[in-house]
Amino acid sequence: MVSQSRSKASDIFQMKEEGYQQLVSSSGGNAGVAAAIASRAFDIPCTVYVPESAQPVCIELMKDNGAQVKIVGSSYGISEAIALKEAEKPGTGFLSPYDHPEIW
Repeated sequence: MVSQSRSKASDIFQMKEEGYQQLVSSSGGNAGVAAAIASRAFDIPCTVYVPESAQPVCIELMKDNGAQVKIVGSSYGISEAIALKEAEKPGTGFLSPYDHPEIW
């Protein structure tokens, strides 16, 4: 999760510089926790969309680190689709849990 937190911090720094006022992400677990930690560090609100199958411990860690968590859909794909739709709102950026050139 350390590398995820670093990549999320880099993404969030860039997104904040670009003027995003809030972030949304989708996750089945660890990436959402990393997004919550990094968002809190940069003082930018974050909502993480998770599927019904997400582990309760990860959901609690996301909440404990300041993220709003929305449990939606029976699969990760549904959660991601909803998060991407939310990211279309003005001032909102999508923080991908897996698409990062420095990591992948």
